[in-house]
Amino acid sequence: MKKIASRLPIIFALLIIFLLLLSAAATASQNYQKVTIIGEVNDESQIVASDGTVYEIAYTGKGIAVAKLIAAVVEVIGFVEEEEGGIKILHVESYKIVEQI
Repeated sequence: MKKIASRLPIIFALLIIFLLLLSAAATASQNYQKVTIIGEVNDESQIVASDGTVYEIAYTGKGIAVAKLIAAVVEVIGFVEEEEGGIKILHVESYKIVEQI
């Protein structure tokens, strides 16, 4: 019984940390919108969608590979994060080349 009582503060602290991480993840996911975008990759690490919307490619993971496909038309599935000033940052989950120019 004494061992359990001595571990209670540690268990309680771990529970609080877990709940904080869970709430932070929930808050972060509210800032993202999953999308499918078809557009042309330009030399400024952006995708210009067919409707003219410009998406900054997040330079992480698969975004690095997409950013190198300059002048290609790609279909990208990912999440868009909108920053102040209307800047849209695209976090790439998957992509395929639709047309290589």
